[in-house]
Amino acid sequence: MTLQLKVPNIPCSGCRESITKAVKTIAPAAIVQSHTKTQAAEVAITEAITGAGYTVTHH
Repeated sequence: MTLQLKVPNIPCSGCRESITKAVKTIAPAAIVQSHTKTQAAEVAITEAITGAGYTVTHH
């Protein structure tokens, strides 16, 4: 499962790193990709949820 989020204030790579660090603080197994050109962040959270012992289904 991947969440695609609009983050209009990602001006630099340092901001991308901050977003990744913030997400991984909550969900260490999450895969985070953020993009300064599209001002978007994609967060794959399936691994984080299943790692916590829950089942994820896609609708």
